[in-house]
Amino acid sequence: MQSVKFVTIPTVGQGVLKVGSTTITAGQTIAAASLSTITFVPASNYNGNFSVTWQASDGVDLSNMGSLTITVNAVNDAPTTSDFSVATDEDVIYTFA
Repeated sequence: MQSVKFVTIPTVGQGVLKVGSTTITAGQTIAAASLSTITFVPASNYNGNFSVTWQASDGVDLSNMGSLTITVNAVNDAPTTSDFSVATDEDVIYTFA
């Protein structure tokens, strides 16, 4: 195998595939020597399944379509808060909304 051509990639809402620090685009061919540097970076708060399809090349011909399904599991993100202050007059009920 000389290279891999990525036919489909994740949507922006799902995340990005990268080779090194460069984002992979649909139709892009990656040299076999660089395949070990491919990473997937999920979009913020994305969870679910998606598939990536590719074809391998020997430098002359392309293989049949290969598929990889990636599952990103949901996690319970810790709640966040921020400091705030309230001013009200004496003997006035303040309702937090």
